[in-house]
Amino acid sequence: MSEFDVDTNGHKAEFAEFAALNRRRVFGNPALSIDEVGRWQQLRELLSREFAEPDEPYADPNRRQHVRHATHLRVVVNSAAEGIAMNISLGGLFIATPRPLPTGSELSLEMSFPHCANPLFLKASVVRVEEGGALSGRTGMGIMFADLGAEQASVLKEFVGQLEQR
Repeated sequence: MSEFDVDTNGHKAEFAEFAALNRRRVFGNPALSIDEVGRWQQLRELLSREFAEPDEPYADPNRRQHVRHATHLRVVVNSAAEGIAMNISLGGLFIATPRPLPTGSELSLEMSFPHCANPLFLKASVVRVEEGGALSGRTGMGIMFADLGAEQASVLKEFVGQLEQR
């Protein structure tokens, strides 16, 4: 039985296209173009809605809405602790740190981006904690940005756009 032999409710072509794009997104060989990332997101949304479990509503507020991109940015948390942003999206990031804060903690982040002269200061909250890294292989915390201003959003969009083009 192949990965395409599952019951796809008439979405076999979309499933195959998504699988091919997702393989390239994960392995980067070749990297997805901006248009292909957009198509991947459309297909992900379509298939997620189609195959959602009846008792699990699709509109889960904790569900990621943005594609994550690997990075290694230095982050200062609450003006004291340092960590490394292992991935980033327009909605948040994962910070590898030996001392993650508890889920629900509100925090301030200071991040320096290669295309900016000054660091960016962001408000955020912890939405997930990993001890020993079941998902990423690292100890750290998943962060969701809060109350982004126009300048902050612009800097993030530019940086994430540069990562998408790689």
